[in-house]
Amino acid sequence: WVDGTPAVGSEYVYVGSNDGSLYALDKATGTEEWAFTGGGMRAPTLVDDSVYVPSDDGNIYAIDAATGTEIWTFETDGRPRFCPGVADGALYLGTNDSNMIYAIDTETGDEEWAFDAPDSVSCPPTIVDGSVYVGTSQYSSHFYSLDAATGTEEWRFTDASGSIWVSAAVTSETAYIPCDDNSLYALDI
Repeated sequence: WVDGTPAVGSEYVYVGSNDGSLYALDKATGTEEWAFTGGGMRAPTLVDDSVYVPSDDGNIYAIDAATGTEIWTFETDGRPRFCPGVADGALYLGTNDSNMIYAIDTETGDEEWAFDAPDSVSCPPTIVDGSVYVGTSQYSSHFYSLDAATGTEEWRFTDASGSIWVSAAVTSETAYIPCDDNSLYALDI
């Protein structure tokens, strides 16, 4: 089954599948152009000529968008289940079982930094004005602001009484955080 939002390029639609493959489909006809097989593939992110896709095998793959050729693989300490965010030459993603948030160089696949959150990273990150915003679930339900360049914690919001399952909407002044405690939190940042 398809587990996540497809990424759409000028020629192809890229979709991750639980059968272990990332597919490139012709936008006009739906014809399969290529397939890349890893673990259970999740929602991809398309940036320029590369598709970045998290996998249940614990890896994040960088794939050439035109050919389906692997560019690099980064092995995480858990399962990166959400589409990564990309900004300023770095890819940002979290894992939902090892509680890590990573920044990875988009060209080389090298780790730039890792932040150890106290709980499961439960949503894709939002990157705005040099900060990475991401929420956690289950036991802590924290919402973090991290410096995008260093991974240093800038601040955390701990007053939510439920899990933060979806990305926050962030402007230069406010973070809007949806929570499964039936609340929407608006924070001055």
